[in-house]
Amino acid sequence: MLTTFAIALTLSLSPETATNAVPDSAARPNFGMMGNSSSDEGLPPFDQVADGYDTVISSIDGNSGMYTLYRDKDDHLLIEIAPNFEGQPILIAYTISSGIGEAGVQIGDMYGFWIRIKDQLVLVQPNLEIKSTGDSQSQSGYERVFTNRVILDVPILTEGPNGGPVIDGTNLFLNGATNFFGSQARGARTDLAVLKNAKSFPSNVELSFELPLSAGQFGTFSYSIRTVEQDTGYEPRIADHRIGYFNTTFKDIGDASNDDPWVRYVTRWQLEKADSNLKLSPPKQPIVFYLEHTIPVRYRRWVRDGVLEWNKAFEKVGIVNAIEVYQQDASTGAHMDKDPEDARYNFLLWTTADMGFAIGPSRVDPETGRILDADIVMDEAFVSGWTKAWHRLLPEIAMESFDPAAREWLKTHPNWDPRIRLADPFERKAIAQQIYSRPTHPSLVKNTDMIGDEEYDGLGNRVSQTNGACMYPAFQAAELSMARLHPDILTMLAGDKDGDEGGDEDGDEDSDAYEGDMLDGVPDWFIGPLLRDVIMHEVG
Repeated sequence: MLTTFAIALTLSLSPETATNAVPDSAARPNFGMMGNSSSDEGLPPFDQVADGYDTVISSIDGNSGMYTLYRDKDDHLLIEIAPNFEGQPILIAYTISSGIGEAGVQIGDMYGFWIRIKDQLVLVQPNLEIKSTGDSQSQSGYERVFTNRVILDVPILTEGPNGGPVIDGTNLFLNGATNFFGSQARGARTDLAVLKNAKSFPSNVELSFELPLSAGQFGTFSYSIRTVEQDTGYEPRIADHRIGYFNTTFKDIGDASNDDPWVRYVTRWQLEKADSNLKLSPPKQPIVFYLEHTIPVRYRRWVRDGVLEWNKAFEKVGIVNAIEVYQQDASTGAHMDKDPEDARYNFLLWTTADMGFAIGPSRVDPETGRILDADIVMDEAFVSGWTKAWHRLLPEIAMESFDPAAREWLKTHPNWDPRIRLADPFERKAIAQQIYSRPTHPSLVKNTDMIGDEEYDGLGNRVSQTNGACMYPAFQAAELSMARLHPDILTMLAGDKDGDEGGDEDGDEDSDAYEGDMLDGVPDWFIGPLLRDVIMHEVG
């Protein structure tokens, strides 16, 4: 069962209160004006290249986006890069948003900047692993050895009406999908692809292509291209080795006397007080999560609670309502204009891949450790596993009241065995064969001559009894799992959600006792807190 940390919701203090501030010498590198901005002589005119193409209008007000998109009737895409593209950091995030079991999970991203070399547009990645914050001589030596690298390049077709280079977007993002998705894109039928989405907003571009994957099933390649703002006021924070963080790390070779040249920035959100004079202040900009409409209604409150639980932690550092949660809903249309693949939004997605996993990756500015966006994926098979555990737990608890004689009787009367009677009818035969094909508990299948490998060894036919097989750890694990769900679970189990002693003044049972809802055949007080805890884990 895959459960990975992804989003470090580190308790983020404002610059005024932050410790371990980063020196100015560790600022971003100068991207510079690389490449050769040659003239466009020899390139065909735009009208000739874009004949049959229409400009894609993405915003209601018709304002220009980050790039200008042109689309023809055959879903072919041309992209005009903004004229001031050189040296502007961008992040290309890519996801297979449908067609695979891990649909919606962030696959990867590319951080870099465009440069022009002759009639090629080249995406360059700066050297992020090794830097120098030393003197000018150290900087010169560093720049000679540790150079940037080319990620990919694409031909420039013409110069657009806005003065920027025009490239073939279909060739780059569809025919060149293996540059982004690797083996997952091999064998895909690009000749049958459909351009599902092409939108350009002021700071990001969203593209998606639907096409048959290698096995023939339809899938969707989604891209989100965004600018990475540099002047946000964010200050990187040096990680403390005594506390666990996700880190953004580089090696600083600027000081030869430094025994530890590794610099580790905490990966965190840019979260600051709106009013630094207040002990408890709302944030300047809250962290906002959208819950995808695919989350079943019966689970939404537990998912929401799991995300918002982190607000208690941020209150400890003086920020109230640091996280906000909004529910996307198909029936009302609420927030349905937002796509999970859009890098501007943080989403919590729900899948039914029958894989039983949860994952919460984030995208980070690799220069500073600032979290740019995050997406959490929860697979419903996780919940299915809990329901199965619940149904397995009840029969085992029922068996605890059976003494050895009763268990022997059940062998000849298996229809009365609670492990069989409480099972689904279609599973009973298989469970009976499983139970009575072995003489002991599943955890004790190893047979030796030593006392303790059979459940009642040492308890009978002896003057002095000794331990039989200890079953306590297995059931204690279940009890601890139950107890840790929520302190109120004990009073809920007692039939009193308010924690009273129980019963009314007449000594009768409380008629308003909390019984809760049944979620997939299991009490909500069992499933709900488990789901909330997994969401908390992934958000954290």
